Amino acid sequence: MAQKKGYSRYFIILQEDEKGYSLSNDKLPSGYVKLELKNEKCKISYYVQNLKVGNSPYYMVLICNKKDVKKIIKIGEMNIDEHGRTDISFEYPLEDVAGTSISVDKISGAAIVKFVDGNIIPVMSGFSTTEIPEWKAYDITDNVRKEIIIEEKVERSIFDDYEEKIEVAEVKEVREVKEAKEVKEAKEAKEAKEVKEVRETTEKREDTSLSDDILSLFARRFERYENIGDEIKRCVWYKIPVEELSEPSEIYYPIMSLYPYVKEKRHFLLGGKYDKNRELKYLIYGIPGKKERWDQPYNGKSGFVTWVSNKDDFDGYWLMFYDYKTSTIVVPAK
Repeated sequence: MAQKKGYSRYFIILQEDEKGYSLSNDKLPSGYVKLELKNEKCKISYYVQNLKVGNSPYYMVLICNKKDVKKIIKIGEMNIDEHGRTDISFEYPLEDVAGTSISVDKISGAAIVKFVDGNIIPVMSGFSTTEIPEWKAYDITDNVRKEIIIEEKVERSIFDDYEEKIEVAEVKEVREVKEAKEVKEAKEAKEAKEVKEVRETTEKREDTSLSDDILSLFARRFERYENIGDEIKRCVWYKIPVEELSEPSEIYYPIMSLYPYVKEKRHFLLGGKYDKNRELKYLIYGIPGKKERWDQPYNGKSGFVTWVSNKDDFDGYWLMFYDYKTSTIVVPAK
């Protein structure tokens, strides 16, 4: 039975499947599906960006991969704006998603797809665990409920709001200028200046170089965390407040569904693993917990298979290594 009381939510991160659907060569499609459960209702929200408009129509589907239910729920067609984005929500009863009589607890994945000659072409997909089924062969159940509640917010994305909060409002204003050349030049100039400032500051106070821009924001916003054990070499660590998971940052996507594991300790770790040439190789996410089965997120199925100690506490951290270049979870060799 689906949950009946209280409030909970989790995210399914959507990643590129088939090539050729990105808005431009330097921007891969990305997004997520958020499921919010409250009382007897379920709100399902899709956010997608950088999809090529000319390749529509795209369709939103949910994937059920439970022992007793292996089906695809076809939610409906997705409308993409001229910038390759969409932000849309639906509300259903917990026990009757899209009028299919399937309860929300049967959902384990989501996707953006195209239908060509009766075949499913997966454009983007994601699952709440690392176990990926052969879902494209599942039977399709259409959305038969017509009174769904739909909200579209395509003119302003939540990513724009987040950029303001991290003090790049100036860049955002320039992005809205119509002249593409001016936008590009202003953006590149500001980003280069910020990266230069971060690198200069970091080199003065750290013996490990933050040569990659991906951690530069965290070097500015958070203090280095030094209490983690020495089991993992050539790493820098930052202690991130749990409230940050409410922010729609792509860097948090891999662990957004793990809020129940971090809410009590009120923090998690974000680390950077460097190679011998001081080049960033992996991002590492650390979830507080003892070296016990019940503290290991999803019993290791979500990639948290390495445990390290904490110098000042009996607890330690369960770690997941993430290759940010390919958007994949990496399991370290023993």
